Amino acid sequence: MAAAIVNTSSRLTNVQSLQSTPSNDRGSASRTAAGHYETLFHKEIAPWIYSDVYKASDITFDALLKHFLEVALLGQPDPEDASKDELFKKCLAAVLPLANDAVMRAKWEAYRTAKGEAQRYTPFVNANNHVLEKLKDLDAPYLGKGSEFDTLFHQCDPDVLIGEHDGLRSHRKPDVIQTSLAAVRLAQEEPLMSWQNAKEKATSKPKTKFSWSGVMTAYELKAFDNDIKPLPKGNYDTSLHVTVPYIDRERIAIAKPSTAPAKPLDDPFTDQNAASGTGPQASSGKKRSKSKAKTGSHLRTATTSGGGRPNLRSGGPPDVPDPEDASPAASNPDDANPAAPEDTQPPDGKKMPDYDGPEKVPPVIQLASYASEMLCRAPVVNHCFNFLVVDDVIWIWYYDRQGVIQSTGLNFLQDLPRYLLLMLTLQRFRDLEDWGINMDFDPYAVKLHTGQFKDRKRADKFKEGDIVVTIPSASKKIKVKFNPKKDQQYGRLSLLGRGTRVFNVKSQSTCPDPDHKEKTLKLADENLVMKVYWPDKSRTSESDIVSTARSIVSEHQPDLLDNLPVIYHSYDYEGTDTSKIRVSLGLPIKTVKKIVTGRILRVLLMERLESMMTLQPQLFMSSWLQVVKCHYFVWECGVEHSDISEGNVMYRTKKKGNIIYGVLNDWDLATLRNKTDHGGLERTGTIPFMALDLLTEKYWKGKIKRLYRHDLESLVWLLPWVSLNYTSDGYRLNGQVKYWITGNYMACRKEKNDFLNSLSEFHIDGLWQDMRAIIGKPLGWLLRFRTNRELTLEDNPGSWIEPGDQSLYLEVMDTVATAMARFPDISVPTSQVDIPVEYRLPPTPPPAPVTDNNAAPVVNSEQAVETTDKDTQDNLEGEDALRERGSPRMSPSRDSEAGLGMPIAALMNAMPPPETVTKGRGRKDKEGKAPQSDSDPRRTSRVRVQNSDYDAVPWLNNKTSST
Repeated sequence: MAAAIVNTSSRLTNVQSLQSTPSNDRGSASRTAAGHYETLFHKEIAPWIYSDVYKASDITFDALLKHFLEVALLGQPDPEDASKDELFKKCLAAVLPLANDAVMRAKWEAYRTAKGEAQRYTPFVNANNHVLEKLKDLDAPYLGKGSEFDTLFHQCDPDVLIGEHDGLRSHRKPDVIQTSLAAVRLAQEEPLMSWQNAKEKATSKPKTKFSWSGVMTAYELKAFDNDIKPLPKGNYDTSLHVTVPYIDRERIAIAKPSTAPAKPLDDPFTDQNAASGTGPQASSGKKRSKSKAKTGSHLRTATTSGGGRPNLRSGGPPDVPDPEDASPAASNPDDANPAAPEDTQPPDGKKMPDYDGPEKVPPVIQLASYASEMLCRAPVVNHCFNFLVVDDVIWIWYYDRQGVIQSTGLNFLQDLPRYLLLMLTLQRFRDLEDWGINMDFDPYAVKLHTGQFKDRKRADKFKEGDIVVTIPSASKKIKVKFNPKKDQQYGRLSLLGRGTRVFNVKSQSTCPDPDHKEKTLKLADENLVMKVYWPDKSRTSESDIVSTARSIVSEHQPDLLDNLPVIYHSYDYEGTDTSKIRVSLGLPIKTVKKIVTGRILRVLLMERLESMMTLQPQLFMSSWLQVVKCHYFVWECGVEHSDISEGNVMYRTKKKGNIIYGVLNDWDLATLRNKTDHGGLERTGTIPFMALDLLTEKYWKGKIKRLYRHDLESLVWLLPWVSLNYTSDGYRLNGQVKYWITGNYMACRKEKNDFLNSLSEFHIDGLWQDMRAIIGKPLGWLLRFRTNRELTLEDNPGSWIEPGDQSLYLEVMDTVATAMARFPDISVPTSQVDIPVEYRLPPTPPPAPVTDNNAAPVVNSEQAVETTDKDTQDNLEGEDALRERGSPRMSPSRDSEAGLGMPIAALMNAMPPPETVTKGRGRKDKEGKAPQSDSDPRRTSRVRVQNSDYDAVPWLNNKTSST
């Protein structure tokens, strides 16, 4: 090891090591995992929000309303002999007289006759506050009277709400919000303000701005029709008179959602009653038709609704689980349409338009951007829901870390009783957690809405101060203290996914020693961080995986123990399970070993680590080699990381900072070989660092099994990323790798292929300049390996032999370690590891013999050398013998002689001569023409190169930094 020389100008901690990894190839979680946002303008975040909303599940308005009613009933006396539908009917009947009240109708008539969006804010707020006022005294069945929080509507526009995320500020402007009387009092700076007085000022600008913590729910209004249909002339009844379909996935990027009533009959894939809304919805857990419209892989054929406006209904996924795969609790399928599968994505070519300002952002995306702010306004937010109002139609949009749920539309002027029941239900919510506020991790919101702040000064002081959170444990509770603002080390804006946040914390509690359970640790003596996130609950917990890895390493390779993280405590909050609402709604769900998949809030207490991005280049490379070594050992022992990224390579210091150890961190997406199973909510990997083989449709469909070489390739991709983006001045995204940050895996694959095919243009300035030749060696290995593999598969797919893990590990490890010898003051780890016998993989059976006609030629720089079937067989036997002997260390000089799965020259040292490499996917000659056939003489530029060094790529031996 060596003394740590740290670039403190851009010092990072567990900021990126614990970041979210995408649940799929696109979406806000994918973007936050891939790297920093440059801004939080709609222009940058809207495409990622679009991908999240595109996967929304669909449910009827009544079904979601019934769920809210159930939530409001929690804690009330059990309504005996009353089903969910009967309770719904009784409560609907209870609000019916209010709907027929003359004053009530006049309030909504004022809204109907208002022309233009801004002109509708005031009548909309006034009408809703009149509704809430009248509902206060209503003795609804099982719901009682009154409202604990005295909620009311308040106009927000033109005020801007500000959010802070990862050092960036966002500015959002919801039209109308629903909040508590206590929050209004604080905003108006009138601590004794009555509800009536607050109602009178609800359309005026408050003395101080609201914060996102004060928003219980947001309403986005749009005015497209100035001639709204009049209210019914007669009295209302409890029937549903108008049904408005879901906002189709193909319309969420359109500024004007269709509010036309659903028209059945025209959609051959949808049950007539389901489309019209007059009967049970279409889903009963059965698979939908696999028919595909021309406009996309998940679209139905277009139908037309009233007025000739298109009404595209989203097609169902072909892989909706069968009924037997669903939880028995999902017993109400009549109200649900199958949810979009977790990997549903906008069809190829469907992109969000560019935005020059928020006025051009589609309303569905605007509403979702408010939800992302609400879900990220505190260390933990359980869920939120918002409302889109277009003329006389309202849609409910529900958001949590598992996904988005949207309701069918409700024409609240033609079916006013149902709207009144919605307002009654929200008014009767008994707990702030019903609104999604987490009582443990958001004490500011709790105090705000319960009126514990007498003035703004006290509120601001509390918001800027420390909080104490109590985390349950098996023995006794653990208390941690932290400042949500100052101590936050990581927390980016996102809508779906794990929503990871990391805080520096302090604790005076004790807990069992993670490596010696019989001992007790004083957490006051440890340097701690707390990680809060929402993993897939069906996965093996990160704590168990790290514990397994540390146990194996401690017993068999103790010198690697310092290269693994330490987790002191882990706790899952069962009450936050996101699958509960989906079970309640009867949405199709996945199960893994009879466990309903969903996300759950998990809290980890861990040792604080530092990002390797802050190390000087020589120390980074030394730590990187330690990570490569540790990763290889635990992988061979059955603990597969599967999510290598810049944020997951950390370091710790020992002996007063004089010794550094590279640490492979963030194991929550890792698997225990032959033991771990999960529901596929997450596709493991962070796109910019993923192996090229995994940036394919096959991988995202689960058809490619992860191999060791995929993780090794990710480790290699780290090197150009770090050397180009991290300078003496800190982080600066370099144009050579800038476009690796994308939610489109195919686009990233192309960019990285272009990078490999243009290695001669790879240029490093400044801090990392002396490392150019060293970094080039593993990149040269990767180019040779991929070229050889592609050519072999092209010439004879059956002849490809997957190389052994050990050969790949040693090739990269020893090559870089040898090159690092030019820095005698830097300690470089050896590649020596001893895989325990019980973890060694069985010998790989030899493939079918390859005929001489199909065998790929292997040549050196001067003459051709043929590879025979016997050569291949000898190499296979050599690999088997190595496994049986316990995988002893092999030096670079032996690599060219020992068998490593296939001829090492053909495997590792093949690449087209630099002058024939061009950007793009295809291999072309200088004239830009592709080879025509095997007999084409131009194929001589594509033969494999036998060369144990990297001289085949001249620039790798930089004259100014030769090794």
